[in-house]
Amino acid sequence: MNSHSVVKYCLVIILVVLGLTLVSACNKQGPKQIGPKESVTLGVSSIVMSTPIFVAQAKGYFEEEGVQVTLKPYPTGKKALDGMFAGENDVATAAETPIMFQGFARHDFFVFATFFQSYNDAKIIARKTAGILTPADLKGKRIGTIEKTSAHYFTCMYLMEHRIDPATVTISFYPAPELPEAFKNGKVDAVVAFEPYVYQSRLSLPEQTVTLPKSELFRETFNLVAMMAWTGQHPEAVKKMLRAIDKAITFVQNNKQESIEILVKNAKFNSEMLETVWDDYTYQLSLDNSILTSLEDEARWAIRNKLVDARTVPNYLDYFYLNALKTVKPESVSIIK
Repeated sequence: MNSHSVVKYCLVIILVVLGLTLVSACNKQGPKQIGPKESVTLGVSSIVMSTPIFVAQAKGYFEEEGVQVTLKPYPTGKKALDGMFAGENDVATAAETPIMFQGFARHDFFVFATFFQSYNDAKIIARKTAGILTPADLKGKRIGTIEKTSAHYFTCMYLMEHRIDPATVTISFYPAPELPEAFKNGKVDAVVAFEPYVYQSRLSLPEQTVTLPKSELFRETFNLVAMMAWTGQHPEAVKKMLRAIDKAITFVQNNKQESIEILVKNAKFNSEMLETVWDDYTYQLSLDNSILTSLEDEARWAIRNKLVDARTVPNYLDYFYLNALKTVKPESVSIIK
């Protein structure tokens, strides 16, 4: 081998060694972060329906997907939604009823995913000492619930299902956290609410409480909502949140006990209550036509009961943002725009 060939051979060896050294150094540094994480304030209802949100935060799934999420708690979805419109949060969790009411008042927000559904979340509990043992016994009684929420709508549907004239019932509205005390002190004979407020009300009078039969007529959903302008400015953050929540849903489906432990620690829920209601809840990402039907049915109820000034049902199809979920989980979107 002549001197020129030796030099060339040595140069090749040196380049290979340098290349391997650089690769090793890059591997030690880990994956390169492209730009800062987007920050999102998520208005989360402190109720069991929000389980995937609490789990996604506790397990670090938002961070894994590259979005910095700060949870801002509210007692109900209605309050979380009001907070979003007031600029307190970027994204809110809310049931379909508050969304329905806002559809009459404004046109600047989107629903971009449903992540919860149940036919047995809203419940009616009553005082035996008030003479209530069956749905028919609600006639002439005082019912406490939460105004313009899914519990309010469910109250009216339950009375209709059991052929009770609403005029024979006194319905009073309370902030959700005040319902257990109103029930305990005898201000109302029955409570219509969702968890954990049903459990808290029942616990206030454990020996005197009856749970009335559930209804199959009402499917409650819980949804993610954001302002149209914010969604347009942060399309990638929306997708990252959905991926994180989808991971959390998978975790919840496969890890009941650890999920319950997370909720007890981070949301201060009662473990006995969670065990009782766990199998009634379905968590999955979707945007399907049934939520459109629910919104329209509830809008007709609001018009019929003069809860809004309008006389026509809004076009709720315009209130859905499909692009993000179509990208993250296309098979879960059946709404066609």
